Amino acid sequence: MAEMRETHERRQDAEAAQGEVTVRWSYEIAGPVAAGAVLLAVLLAVG
Repeated sequence: MAEMRETHERRQDAEAAQGEVTVRWSYEIAGPVAAGAVLLAVLLAVG
């Protein structure tokens, strides 16, 4: 955590650090998680 704070302090005034923060879905993670949840539900229902 200290390293992240230090990096933030060093980079907060950088040109690339300016602007609005955007949040977006990570489908590379959400897809397998959803598939795993469906598989778990099927296994519990059969099981």
